[in-house]
Amino acid sequence: MDSIRVLIVDDHPVVREGLRSLLDGDPDIEVVGEAGSTGDARTGVRRLSPNVVVLDIKLGDGDGIDVCREIKNDFPATGVIMLSAFWDDSSVRRALDAGADGYLLKHAERLDLRNSILAVTRGEPVFDPMIAGAIGRRSKGGGGPPEEPPLSEQEVGILSLVAQGLTNKKIGEQLYLSPHTVKDYLGAIMLKLGAKNRAEAVILATKRGLI
Repeated sequence: MDSIRVLIVDDHPVVREGLRSLLDGDPDIEVVGEAGSTGDARTGVRRLSPNVVVLDIKLGDGDGIDVCREIKNDFPATGVIMLSAFWDDSSVRRALDAGADGYLLKHAERLDLRNSILAVTRGEPVFDPMIAGAIGRRSKGGGGPPEEPPLSEQEVGILSLVAQGLTNKKIGEQLYLSPHTVKDYLGAIMLKLGAKNRAEAVILATKRGLI
């Protein structure tokens, strides 16, 4: 059996390196290329003919979901797994409408990239457990809003560092994340807690015993 050809698309080199490290040495998967922009992603798909594209939902020069739609229109057999630091109903719906085969969060404690890639090549959709759970709760509840998911271990760790007064850059250095990814995490945290800023997020999390 030929190796599964994978193209990694993310606008932050450190993230691409981290994703590649999860796949390097796997006998069933070959990372055939990386891209850091929407243009490079389109070129890479045409030039490298990957079986699966691991695609960040937010790129520095455009929207990853738009790229996903183009890939699925031009190369319907190519699997696309969207990656995001957080989720919201609108983004998940847009990704599904664009033809995405999966939607995963970048939380290290949940990200099983290898098995997700293998599943997509078998024609099986893959979703982060948090998203799948929310979809299930919403369908059972007759369309009502999903329960507010708890903060992940990674989010608690980031918010604890915020409480210590660390900047996004310093937090990223400690957790091996880019400042952009830390910012995305904080956006997700504030959304979940209903906080207007990072200071209020710390206060609310402390009151709820989360940190």
